[in-house]
Amino acid sequence: MATGGINRGATTARVDTAGREARLNRLGPFEENTIISHRQLVDLALQTLRHRYDLVATEFPPYKQGVVFDFIGFSRLRKEIRIIECKTNRADFLADDKWKGYMPYCTHLAFLGPKEVFFKEELPKEIGVIRPRLAKLRNGTLKMQWYYERGCKRLGNVSANEYLAILEGFAGQYALCSWNCQKRGQKPRYRYD
Repeated sequence: MATGGINRGATTARVDTAGREARLNRLGPFEENTIISHRQLVDLALQTLRHRYDLVATEFPPYKQGVVFDFIGFSRLRKEIRIIECKTNRADFLADDKWKGYMPYCTHLAFLGPKEVFFKEELPKEIGVIRPRLAKLRNGTLKMQWYYERGCKRLGNVSANEYLAILEGFAGQYALCSWNCQKRGQKPRYRYD
């Protein structure tokens, strides 16, 4: 089992439901008063998926497209672009339908947020639903993890124009970050393999 509930063998037909239930029972639900910030959810997506993709970014704008993705992961070998939209409150979810415009830019789209924010029945079946959980580590500390309530289905291939806009967005972000960090004598935060 990988950290964060990612099952790298998820494409196989065999599903270990008993093991999954046992793992979920070890994870505690959030208290009703627990407030999860948007930044915490975006950081959770980043820490969970950053090693699975060649390029990752948060609050990412594709070049000259007028949209911003909470999290994007790009894999050349798998020809996969995964976008995760993070929601922390019900009003934001109900008022925001920009995510429908994200679908041409990705092969997989998922929503990350607590159960009281949105229900899986409110989203199309090909859209993934990810829930945060608190896990108690062996040393007694709590760590936020996630699990898929409903996995993502491949939406289709990304057209050449959207693919190019994403690559140009990464190139622009990387160049800007590198230039700013050189100016300050720091290392860039963006990861590129």
